[in-house]
Amino acid sequence: MRFDANNIELMESGQYLHVSACPGLRLRATARQRTWVYRYKSPVDGRVRQIRIGRWPELSLAGAIVEWEALTAMQHAGLEPVPEMCKS
Repeated sequence: MRFDANNIELMESGQYLHVSACPGLRLRATARQRTWVYRYKSPVDGRVRQIRIGRWPELSLAGAIVEWEALTAMQHAGLEPVPEMCKS
């Protein structure tokens, strides 16, 4: 699915839109909202985890990518990604 506002509005509950250039970054649809999430393998215990980054459209694709970059850097440094630590 291509990333544009019309496609996002048409997403059904339970659907995900993956951002192919950013592994683990996805937009999750529920009946009421669209939420950016980051899915990753924990460097601490090796388990797959998922954390919420923010809601669309308040957090744009560009903003979600900035958050993803910060969270990915934390993960690659061996730290458990925490969204609150990325905000400046």
